[in-house]
Amino acid sequence: MKIAINALSARQGGGVTYIANIIRYFPAEGYEGVVLAGEYNAEAFRKAAASCPNVRIEVVPLPEKAIFRRTFWEIFFLPGYLKKEHFDVYYAPGGIMLTPVPRGIVAATALQNMGPWSMELNRRCGRPFRERLRHWVYRRLFLLSYRLADKVVFISRHSMECVEKYDPAVRRKAALIPHGLDGRFLAPAAGTEFLRRENLKPGEYYLYVSQYNFYKSQKEVIRDWEFLKQADFLYPLVLAGRITDTPYGRECARLIAEKKLEGSVRTIDRIAHDEMPGFLQNARAVIFASACECCPIVLLEKMSSGRPVFCDTLPPMPEFGGKSLYYFDLYKPGDLARTILEAERNPAEMESRAKETRNFAAAAYRWPETIRKTLDFFTGKEPSGTQLWNGKP
Repeated sequence: MKIAINALSARQGGGVTYIANIIRYFPAEGYEGVVLAGEYNAEAFRKAAASCPNVRIEVVPLPEKAIFRRTFWEIFFLPGYLKKEHFDVYYAPGGIMLTPVPRGIVAATALQNMGPWSMELNRRCGRPFRERLRHWVYRRLFLLSYRLADKVVFISRHSMECVEKYDPAVRRKAALIPHGLDGRFLAPAAGTEFLRRENLKPGEYYLYVSQYNFYKSQKEVIRDWEFLKQADFLYPLVLAGRITDTPYGRECARLIAEKKLEGSVRTIDRIAHDEMPGFLQNARAVIFASACECCPIVLLEKMSSGRPVFCDTLPPMPEFGGKSLYYFDLYKPGDLARTILEAERNPAEMESRAKETRNFAAAAYRWPETIRKTLDFFTGKEPSGTQLWNGKP
């Protein structure tokens, strides 16, 4: 079975992580994989393919942000390549698949970007017309891609239900297969020297790790820490990410200064990936406050830390978090603070729920299972319209 994976739209974050894990857990026998990458992301995939002899990386000479040139190539040149190389499956996980795939080749795509489907968030945050128009265009391109595809992978129930409102027939060619969890987050972290570098003590900080973006809601979390400061709460909030990289991050820095929260809210630079498990495992608790996710990989990583997780109630977070997380209403001022104060009254329950959350994450979200079920779906071993869920949140 020969499979082509189009990785040209994967530039950072979850898109690169997903394809890298497809490569890393690609079956050793019975399959041959070719990843179509750009110079801008090929190195990450080469590293993942170092121990996978049946996966090769083909570099397509296209600039990183040349969307129209890439689309032209995918429509007019890619079909001939797929036919010449005798592929059995063509997978475009980025979600837009306008390629006229030759007859006899299974065409598959996925939904991994909820931005174009989050109309309520855009209205709430007052996004500019240009961005709302861009989302409108993307939404229609996604829908066209799903109609052209033979198979569609959804990585959350929430994402499938959003698309079904526009195209009820999509379920007949779809499967629900969430992402997995990197095993490094389940292994105990060694040492705490990275904490000393940031002047942090184990078990004495609340941690929120995320890039600064309006839908990551750092402002809402900062405002709730003002409530906690007024309640003489002992533990600081640590926001990890490059706060000066984006206008929203700079707004967060000004908000911290305006509220005089410098002692209660600390900011540190982006955490190195190999240090992330240690920062999470040594926190008193971790926070997840994103308002727009498809399959929140970072939430899964936080759930695996063995620390209590405070998470917003917006979908699809409860779908992945199950019953042992502490949930709060992101848009109700003070609700996160109230939830934290109530939880801190019972430290034993916090530890019990943290352990339950970790055990659930470790059992429910596994990359080898995710990749196996994805390939089984493409090759017809699992029928469309089935729910290939790893666990039972």
